[in-house]
Amino acid sequence: MGSNAVLRLTEIDGAGHSTVLCSIEVSAASTTIGRSSEMDICFGENDHSVSRNQFEVSFSGDTPKLKNTGRHPVLYKNGKKQLEAGAQIKIDSGMEASFRESKLRFDVEAPAVYCLKAKAAGGRAEFEIESGRKYTVGRSPECDITLESAGVSRRHCKLETGASGILNVHDLGSVNGVRLFSNGELQPEDSDLEVPPGVKFLIGDIECVFNQKQQAGGTKKRVALPVVILLLLLLVGAVSFFMLKPDGPPRPPQQSTSKEDLLWEKNIKRIQALVHDKASFDKKTKHFSKLAKDPKLGGLVPLCEQLGGYYSQCKTVEALNISLPKVYKQRKAEVGSSIRQLEFDFETTLSFRKLEEEISKLKALHTAVGAAAQRVGIEVPEPSGVLASAGALLDSANDFGEQAWRLFSIWTDLENSSFSASKFEKKEMVEAIDVMFPGEGLDAEVCSKIEAIIHYQQNASAAYEFLVAQVGVVVSNYTEIGLSEQLVPDLLDKKVLRDALGTPLPAFFDSAPPIVDVSGSLYSHLEAISTEWTNLGFLTHCVRWRADLEQRERVFPGVAEVVLLVDALCEKAAQKSAVDLEAGMEPYKEVVSRLGPSAELGLNDANKLVRVYALCHEYLHHEWFGTLQDERKNEAEAVGADCLKRVKEQLIKEIAEASGAQGAAEKGKYVKNAKNLLEVLDSRANRLPPAFEDEIKGYRNWVRFEVSKTEHE
Repeated sequence: MGSNAVLRLTEIDGAGHSTVLCSIEVSAASTTIGRSSEMDICFGENDHSVSRNQFEVSFSGDTPKLKNTGRHPVLYKNGKKQLEAGAQIKIDSGMEASFRESKLRFDVEAPAVYCLKAKAAGGRAEFEIESGRKYTVGRSPECDITLESAGVSRRHCKLETGASGILNVHDLGSVNGVRLFSNGELQPEDSDLEVPPGVKFLIGDIECVFNQKQQAGGTKKRVALPVVILLLLLLVGAVSFFMLKPDGPPRPPQQSTSKEDLLWEKNIKRIQALVHDKASFDKKTKHFSKLAKDPKLGGLVPLCEQLGGYYSQCKTVEALNISLPKVYKQRKAEVGSSIRQLEFDFETTLSFRKLEEEISKLKALHTAVGAAAQRVGIEVPEPSGVLASAGALLDSANDFGEQAWRLFSIWTDLENSSFSASKFEKKEMVEAIDVMFPGEGLDAEVCSKIEAIIHYQQNASAAYEFLVAQVGVVVSNYTEIGLSEQLVPDLLDKKVLRDALGTPLPAFFDSAPPIVDVSGSLYSHLEAISTEWTNLGFLTHCVRWRADLEQRERVFPGVAEVVLLVDALCEKAAQKSAVDLEAGMEPYKEVVSRLGPSAELGLNDANKLVRVYALCHEYLHHEWFGTLQDERKNEAEAVGADCLKRVKEQLIKEIAEASGAQGAAEKGKYVKNAKNLLEVLDSRANRLPPAFEDEIKGYRNWVRFEVSKTEHE
């Protein structure tokens, strides 16, 4: 019975009517049958010769077994054999269990089996295909069906046979695809094909044909008619001979110890001796496999089959006990290397699930074969040595995984808490390493390295926290005092900074951690603002400081707290700079109110107006104020423009007076006034608007010419 086969149960009543009860698939669970409604399958409700709990169906591998769980024997095989209460037998297809008013028939239905024939230049191959099962086809040995051809992809397609016997072919994104022959012509590629039996199709460059496979024993041979007649004649003759033969002397009664009984006892002893033999599991497996094919064993053949499977499983577990310690040793070496390098990125589980599954299977087989052997008086000992070794190996693997997880958790805590000493569970780490690597002294080496890292991080964190506090002091001092030379205390005398700067970088770090880099930047900025600044100059530095912090925030998010403090400095510096601007425009207002619109502008007043213009220009072109749209900006623009306009108008007046002067002395006086005005403008030449320079270019040239002419005279 294959893995896809099913066991069909049919109830036959006294009138010969059949009713299919259910189909049972191969399963590890058992199925109960009986007259009670509490059973998995209810049978013979009106037949009181059927027990309430009559049968139990189970599977040994793929072999179905029937156990009589009722209180009375049950007849089967047309009443020729009797299944005693508590006994178990193998279920043959078509077997019937007979009761007073009904029968229960067991039919094993095997799945349809098909054949895939593949033909290529290198030869032919044939593959068995079970109905309902999925197969992968490709060049890779990992595929269910391997086709060795350059025209076939590693995972080329998937095959599945439906209930109708049609082969479904699904392309898995291969290079050369799958194609179908129709009426002898090759069709275009298609990602999904439906191939009827007998129709050719291509997998890459391999020609394939799909057909249903003939089942063994499926074709019955016919007996020739003369042979049948001859057999009938022989039968009639034999009957006549015995009917006509005179009665002889009475036959002696049969002896109770027949040859069959003696052979049975001999075979039991033979099996028992082999079970208790000290031979290897491999030899026992071979011996019982050989016995299972010996017809002399008769009814003991199923037991020999079970014993062969049992000792084969013992051999499997024994082999794992030898191979898995090598895996364990290799994993320990990998983890030890990772810990020494302070990586802690190892796999925290050492899974021997295969061994666990094989142990469970072995225990189940021992229970089953032990019960079967006990019914014929044979005790099958448990493989205690194999199980003990496997159990010890599993315990070691579980301990290893548990300690690996402890180490991984401790390291993760250290990383997540910036290596805080309060989180460093040194004792737990030592215990975990001692369990995993007893006597190797690995814990002292590792803990020493980690303590050096923690010490370095503590110093770096303390320095960073101190510098952040100093930024807070700057904000407070600037807000309350406003004197830049008193903003920052003497940083170099602080012991915490000297300790941080003097701590050597542990080998664990390829480069200084981000917190150290950020601390160095903070230190540089604090030193820079310790000198004397104007409010506008201080604002310029703070804006650049903030941009620098935003760049560093990408690798050290903790610096966001400093960004907020510097933002506060920018806001305060901007407010104070705005006040400075208001104060700087006061000379302009004083000059304008004192002179009126048409009064002469003296050199001293002209100098005041040019300085006011320069101040307005500096504020208007500052990155912080340049984006503002408010009355203060509009006022600064208007005041600056008016300052230049008034100086230019006075320059024009001086030139006009010089041009209309009668004497050389009078003309020289006005030319000198014009020259002085130009010198006042030239003192701020780098900030004069280009348009303004163009406007006074002609006047500048005239003054230069007149001054030159006077000097030559």
